[in-house]
Formats: sequence, structure tokens, C-alpha cells
Amino acid sequence: MTAPLSAALTPLLARLTARGWPLLRLAELDGFSRQHGAIVAFCSDDPTRLPEVADAAVILPELLKDGGFALTPCLLHPADNAALQAQYGVMKYPAFLFLRDGGYLGTLAGLRGWGEYQQDIQAVLARPVSRPPAIGIKVASPTSPGACA
Repeated sequence: MTAPLSAALTPLLARLTARGWPLLRLAELDGFSRQHGAIVAFCSDDPTRLPEVADAAVILPELLKDGGFALTPCLLHPADNAALQAQYGVMKYPAFLFLRDGGYLGTLAGLRGWGEYQQDIQAVLARPVSRPPAIGIKVASPTSPGACA
């Protein structure tokens, strides 16, 4: 069963799905990317708690329209945010997750200026596919200072 979307998020996602952007579950993202090549997934959360989500929902379509980026957009269902964090290290919302042919390119999290978005997206798209970042869990050996015995 899918968790219900917040009342504030539903209209934002509806506007984007009306543009033809599919609302995907995390399990569908890899296949979608393999089918469409380079993709950007809009990763969101409740705009009542994070007002910048509403801004990002307006910014991303404009970036794609004006930037000339060869990207297929999609939306990631917020019910998968915990799994998204574990799989791709996304810790802050809103975020734009970039994949190519199922492989990780990068993530842009939070808001930034228009010029920064343009440069950062170009830089992400120029990268080779790589391993997604791991969640930062400090590992110590038994002999490290402060280690448990």
C-alpha cells in the first residue's frame, strides 16, 4: 500500500504529471532510466514542512525547457524517500537525481541560483556513471581511539 501524499504535495505533483512526467516508485527508476537514457527524477517531500519543494516544482520544468538538456523527467514518489536515502544518499529535499542508462550521475539538493543550476546540471551530465555516494557511517577498528572493547 502506498502512503498517501500530503494535501500540499498532491497539486504540485499533479501539475507535473499533467505535463506527462510519470510518478514512479524507486523500484521503477532503474528501468525507466534504461528505457529513456539520461533522466532527472524530482525528489520531493511535504511542502508544508519544506516550502522550497514548491519552488523546485516550478524551477525544474523551466530549467528543462530553457536549458536544452537532453533529459527525460520523472517524479519519485515521496513514500520511497527512506529507500532513496539508502540507495542514492539523498538526504535533503527538494533534490534532482540524475541517472543515465540506470547508472548514477549525481544529485542536486536544495535550491540555488539559475546560473548555478545551469552549470551544475552541465557538470553532472558530463560525468561518467559512478557508484552512488554511501551514507556517511563512521567505521572504526577495535584499536581506534574511542572504540568499544
